[in-house]
Amino acid sequence: MTITTILLILLSLLIAVGLSFYQYFYKNSNVSKLTWLLAGLRFAAVFGVLLLLINPILRNKTFETIKTPLPIIVDNSSSIVDLKAKVNALELYEKLSSNSALKDKFEVQSYRFDSEFETATDFDFKGKQTNIEEVAKNLKSIYRNATFPTILISDGNQTIGNDYVYGFDVNTKVYPLVLGDTTTFLDIKIGQLNVNKYAFHKNKFPVEVFLNYAGTKSISANFKIAQGNTILNTQTISFSPEKKSAIVNVLLPANQVGLQIFKASITSSESEKNSYNNTKNFAVEVIDQKTNIAIISELNHPDIGALKRSIETNSQRKVTILKPNEIKSLSDYNVLILYQPSSNFKSVFESNAIAQVNTFIITGTSTDFTTLNQYQSSLVFRMSGQREDYIGSFQSQFNFVCFRRYWF
Repeated sequence: MTITTILLILLSLLIAVGLSFYQYFYKNSNVSKLTWLLAGLRFAAVFGVLLLLINPILRNKTFETIKTPLPIIVDNSSSIVDLKAKVNALELYEKLSSNSALKDKFEVQSYRFDSEFETATDFDFKGKQTNIEEVAKNLKSIYRNATFPTILISDGNQTIGNDYVYGFDVNTKVYPLVLGDTTTFLDIKIGQLNVNKYAFHKNKFPVEVFLNYAGTKSISANFKIAQGNTILNTQTISFSPEKKSAIVNVLLPANQVGLQIFKASITSSESEKNSYNNTKNFAVEVIDQKTNIAIISELNHPDIGALKRSIETNSQRKVTILKPNEIKSLSDYNVLILYQPSSNFKSVFESNAIAQVNTFIITGTSTDFTTLNQYQSSLVFRMSGQREDYIGSFQSQFNFVCFRRYWF
């Protein structure tokens, strides 16, 4: 309340007392208990009315200290025991959880995790899996819309879950206490290898390999891809403290049909403690998608050789030249080219009426058009004994000569 409000309350008090005194005690020689009671009621009524008119406001301020949460999370997986870090983990937890300075500033809360995340103050280190991403997900749920630090006691070896680096909130500061041997050794590894599952026969398929290096000096490494005892590609890759990764792109031939197994490896003259990650096997299934084309002809003509060479410029096409009586099964072919069919092609037409193989027909001076009209209806050839002659006719809208056909 302000000083003005206090003065108004005191003035109201004086007015109520004065009014009650004037009405019940001034020039009144017969004062009894009833007079005191009535005077008191009058005082209360007048003072209450004046107090309501003043309407004083009473403010009460309460201060509460809310500490920032500090979750201490301990890795409860069996790998801590395997690394002989169980004692260190328990000592770190005891020192942090019992630290008076931390308790004064933070609300210390204890958790443990392996494949699951739970509140705990004791640890048995018997978990079968390690999922650090589960820690990040649960912290977001527990401390929603809050900014807080996190202490993580772990060996950092995650066996299941997504990448925990991107799991924690950007506003959450994580202070890891790493257990076990944290010494960095020189290491070259094949981080990732990308290749298609399928490739076409006699084509080349791409392989993309990501190589990583951990070390403090410049070295050269030999990268190669082999199939069995055959080396298909080899390269020399240089690494340094500034260049710790490299991308290798290779085109490998698909010369054999079926499932082909390859091996990518990288080696150097330096000794490595972990050489298991220096090799990576991969497989590609090579598919033979050739289109078998049969050219059927009784004639020996230069056109047939030209057709075969032009079609087989695409490695996915295979041409076989046959005579009509040499065909055993039309289902062995995807396309038929009938070159100047004669009456001996009757068996071919009759078999193809059942097999329904796509067919091209090339006619010429040696074609039996009667047989052709009999076995196909796409085009009817009308035979006549008339002669044809051609003469040139100039057309002004073109800059070359076109020919007009005349019938005699």
